[in-house]
Amino acid sequence: MKRKLIVFICTLLSFTIIFTACAPKATAIPPLSAAFSELQGTVMAKQTGQADFTRVSNGFILEQNGEIQTGDDGRVRLDLSTGTIIRIAPSSLFSLISNTPTGNSLASSFKLDIGRIWIVLTSGSANVQTPSGVASVLGSYLMVEVVEGGGIKLTCLEGSCNIKNESGDFPLVTGQSAFVLNAQTPPFVQQMSEQEVQEWLNANPEATLVVPSLTLPAPSATTESTATSEPTATDVPSTATSAPTATNIPPTATSYVPAPPPTKKKRPPVDTPTATTDPTQGYGYTISNVLFNNTSNNITVAPGAQFSVDLDYQIWSALECPGCIDQLVIGLEGSGVYCAYNGIPGIYPGASGHDTNSLTAPTTPGTYSIGVHYDLQYSCNNALLNYGSSNTTIGTITVSAP
Repeated sequence: MKRKLIVFICTLLSFTIIFTACAPKATAIPPLSAAFSELQGTVMAKQTGQADFTRVSNGFILEQNGEIQTGDDGRVRLDLSTGTIIRIAPSSLFSLISNTPTGNSLASSFKLDIGRIWIVLTSGSANVQTPSGVASVLGSYLMVEVVEGGGIKLTCLEGSCNIKNESGDFPLVTGQSAFVLNAQTPPFVQQMSEQEVQEWLNANPEATLVVPSLTLPAPSATTESTATSEPTATDVPSTATSAPTATNIPPTATSYVPAPPPTKKKRPPVDTPTATTDPTQGYGYTISNVLFNNTSNNITVAPGAQFSVDLDYQIWSALECPGCIDQLVIGLEGSGVYCAYNGIPGIYPGASGHDTNSLTAPTTPGTYSIGVHYDLQYSCNNALLNYGSSNTTIGTITVSAP
């Protein structure tokens, strides 16, 4: 009996060894790497474990978990080990993360802290971690840009794209763009503009393969009201008037962008119904209760003195763009200084609130205007640059030596 037991155990061990030896070995996951080419300007990189960035050149190989930093003039093409092409724009910080098996292909993961990248996917999928969510492309052309404040802009030139954050999972298809304000906000999705398509063509020769099949909507009548068509603040001189005293200005300002059409029309025939233009269906804002140094909106201050600015605001977007990012810029003469509002107010009645901030008076005696400028930009910094193009005066200060 004992002999039979020993024989059985030996036989079992033999089969175990045989089956173990014949079992298929696990497929090794190829590490993610990228070869540099088409390098222009300042491009820095550091491998995982390195403390500092160093300047690199064409032919450099970035390994998994490595990082790339481009200067204001820096651009580079990455040819990944998976065959995918990524182009890095100036002023970007980008990281290679890893490859992960998904079915019969690989999902490549990246991280974009700031700046812009274009992905031309050749196989598998790509996921880009950003401050406002994870942007993905299954095929084949995706642009991801992280703007000031952590918001992100996406353009899905061709194929199937996606953005996922705390508010949900949102697909994008060929020819769509999206903007996400933060990780808690759903994206505002719309059709790509001709300018966005041209940006693809300018940066990526491969885009010529898919752009001819891309159908864009006809330009809408509201495009003339976008902020990008406005002149910059440098078009307006910033000299002060020589009047010794300020003209009293009501501490309120209401503006509709664009302004409602003239109400004077030909008298319609009797019994013909008429349509009334509702300005609240467009873009607009109201500024009220403006106080400088908690006194009035017309004060006298010493040269170089700092003074407080308090105001109440209401701001709203047009019906065709409920997810637009709006700004209310407060400025002194021809220069924008800060944003009293920067966000997505939604359609009328939009967002209301109170803002307290401060300005510094010029050192040259004279009378200076304080104004508000409404804009539609991805960031406050961009809106500040447009101050001076279409401002509404909300008060004045008189700079007078003691």
